[in-house]
Amino acid sequence: MTDEHRALVAHLFRRAGFGASTGELDKYGARPYGDAVEALVNPDVTNRDRSSRLNQTSGGAGAQASLADAQEGWLKTMVASRAPLVERMTLFWANHFATAYDPGSNVDVAALLDQQATIRKYTLGSFADLAHAMIDDRALSCYLNNDRSTKAKPNENLARELMELFLLGLGTYTEEDVKETARALTGYHLVEAAPRVPPTLVYDKHRHDDGPKTILGVTANFTPHGVVDLLLNQRAARQHIATKLVTHFVGPSPDPVLVGTVASSLAPDWDVQKALRVIFYSQQFRSETARQTLPKTPAEFVVGLMRPLERTEVYEGFAYMAQAGQTLFRPPSVAGWPIGKRMLGPGAMLARYNAASTFARFHVNAPAASAPAGPELTSWMEAFGMTSLSPTTLDALKTYSDATVKQPSAVRTAGLLTVLLSSPDFNLA
Repeated sequence: MTDEHRALVAHLFRRAGFGASTGELDKYGARPYGDAVEALVNPDVTNRDRSSRLNQTSGGAGAQASLADAQEGWLKTMVASRAPLVERMTLFWANHFATAYDPGSNVDVAALLDQQATIRKYTLGSFADLAHAMIDDRALSCYLNNDRSTKAKPNENLARELMELFLLGLGTYTEEDVKETARALTGYHLVEAAPRVPPTLVYDKHRHDDGPKTILGVTANFTPHGVVDLLLNQRAARQHIATKLVTHFVGPSPDPVLVGTVASSLAPDWDVQKALRVIFYSQQFRSETARQTLPKTPAEFVVGLMRPLERTEVYEGFAYMAQAGQTLFRPPSVAGWPIGKRMLGPGAMLARYNAASTFARFHVNAPAASAPAGPELTSWMEAFGMTSLSPTTLDALKTYSDATVKQPSAVRTAGLLTVLLSSPDFNLA
């Protein structure tokens, strides 16, 4: 296969994973592009199950786990998983149904871990199944106060976000639709089991407003899942989810034709795998002009840094991720973490530089068996899934190399790695 094909494989693994290893570049660089796509979109069952088990064992003991346990466990799962697209999409949907830790509102660690397990279960499956599961999710329901919504006083928070953020998008509904949807979502409340045991979210039909509601021009006695079905059947829903997927994997200002094709692929069963195949095979995704144009999120940066170095210091990685603007289980609002250039402010870039420097030193002191040990640039590029470097980065590396020619090899290696990992080439996917 050609260098261009190898570069395309590297691009795919940057966008659909956390970067390709040297082994993955060698393997899929010598095979058809479709083999790489299928390895990511339809991962081996053993690897996918391993990812779920990793999360269960890394996240602490459910109700007894601390927030730090859960956060570090999530990072450890992303670093160690052999099904990287499963983890990328778990993070994507967690940001889509953004829910922040708030124990005072019963959004506790146990609820967040349960939510994450649900998201991981459906992450590459049916978005419709995921949407229905989220309506019954304690963390999301409590975060948006739907557990306190009653017939007499329906709370509109979940109804509004269901339409604006989760399913339809702005401009596709009215305020009256929100009010009526809030009525349809009544009936949920918390049941306390025992002291020190997390409550359970329960749906009670006797607490549900069973009167007729008119939503998006349709009048019926909508139940919570009935209204979700109504919204999912709207063309606007497929368009909204397709736009988010294309924006995430291809870039801002997504091509309307590609969005339309992806939206069509979501009908009738909301198959996420099918939609992702459309994106990854599209000319817009595969184009050379699309490569290394999207800023990596702090999670993508830190995980992409730790995986090739086989580092397990998740506390260090989590701390730098938070400093760069992404604290797991604590998105700033229901709209989720900011994306794109908003993640590249001065403070965030300093945190990324410090992370690169720290993990470079870790590697020099305790090198991973599969990562290079010396200052050979090509070996390091391959280890981090990089097939080429910009002239600016090459100049920076040469300047550093010339200035440190008399330094010990370990110092030069750590410095070279720091320059490489803090470069735009590594920070852009």
